[in-house]
Amino acid sequence: MGKKLLKQALIDAKFPARTEVSLANGQLRADVLASSTLAFEVQCAPLNKSEFRHRHHLYQQIGIKDVWVVGRRHFLVHNLKKTQLIFFRENKLWGDYYLEIDPAQALLRLKYHVLLEPITSRVHYQSANFKLNSQGLATLWHFHPHFKIYQVNPLVQKDFLQVQLAQKTALGLKIGAELYDHHLASTDLPEWVFERFRRVDSEDSASTFLHQA
Repeated sequence: MGKKLLKQALIDAKFPARTEVSLANGQLRADVLASSTLAFEVQCAPLNKSEFRHRHHLYQQIGIKDVWVVGRRHFLVHNLKKTQLIFFRENKLWGDYYLEIDPAQALLRLKYHVLLEPITSRVHYQSANFKLNSQGLATLWHFHPHFKIYQVNPLVQKDFLQVQLAQKTALGLKIGAELYDHHLASTDLPEWVFERFRRVDSEDSASTFLHQA
């Protein structure tokens, strides 16, 4: 249903949109081919990184920009999942952003200015909905938002790190080893480590500091 709605919205916006179009000598099938240079992939099923890279590379080889829109399974909520990283894109107007499709409400949802807390996997973002029609697409393409300033509690970040270290989670073991290599304790980390937001594709701020030390 999402592909059908997106195709019709593109057609109403004067794009020669088609669905399930075979490309790259049959190696690739575009969910919605909007034009000779633009395709939309509506991803509702699980998708691993290697398959994504393969499909993305094929699009690049044939000169088509691939825009990935995710279904409910992949919706961005409170905590970032590693499986969601492949669907992020970045531009100057929206920062790191994420596109979701909601067929039941016939809309596209843009989550933009997406940032991660310094240590935890909690994401902060702004969100805007656009109707799945030609007017909604036009509004999305010309969307110029103002970014909010996010707030983070450094004490929560410090407590989270202490729990990771104590429980010897994967993150705790990684940071613990880096602290040991630098002959430091977690209390030696500077305050900015617990105060600065980071991009979705970056490592935690403690590791960033330790790699620079």
